[in-house]
Amino acid sequence: MIFGYYLQKKEDYDCFTVEDITECFSATSSPKPKNFNDLFIKLEAVDKIIKDNDCWKLSGLEEENIEQNELGGLPLVTIKEELKKLLKKLPESQQNFVNEILGCLQVQAWRGAIVLTWILTMEHLQKIVLIDFLEKFNEILSETKLYKDLTVSKIEGFEEIKDNDFLRTIRTCGMVSGSQYSILETRLKERNRYAHPTNLEITDTIAMAFIEDLVNNILLKLNLGGK
Repeated sequence: MIFGYYLQKKEDYDCFTVEDITECFSATSSPKPKNFNDLFIKLEAVDKIIKDNDCWKLSGLEEENIEQNELGGLPLVTIKEELKKLLKKLPESQQNFVNEILGCLQVQAWRGAIVLTWILTMEHLQKIVLIDFLEKFNEILSETKLYKDLTVSKIEGFEEIKDNDFLRTIRTCGMVSGSQYSILETRLKERNRYAHPTNLEITDTIAMAFIEDLVNNILLKLNLGGK
């Protein structure tokens, strides 16, 4: 119930719903239980969570268990001030994402922080395409076999395009430089490596380097609404 802990401790939720926890699993690309409702009933039966009207909250014993075992008995991680300040430079419209990323870092959910930062980066790039490069983007897209019948007109249209194909297209558009494309390509491979269950170790250093690279070289360099 680490996501429940995050919602209550970091996001100040009084309680959480099945939908809240499902959204956390989706945002971090974590494998989902088959039946959340059944799982919550079982967790209530062993006093891990408590029913509160139409939502749930962690029991006091479960909070202690998470802090001692899931978080290794450590307090919430103190995020270095430089990283906080860097993320706060992003536009107000992106601050909800920023708060979620900081929340992941604070509870040592390094994998989640990487996935959320990648989602934020892709959404940022997609909005720039819609504002400044849409005609050229669709023109280049129409020349490819896989997307020749696809025309993007709103942000949902990008859902059908694989991330690596999207990156190649914006590079061809001239939207990103060669060095920025190289950064994006490298970070996509890293995101794919850590977005799924793996034996590879991921540390705070890896997660923070991932975030700082994309924020400094992509998000802050490519402004929304300006070529």
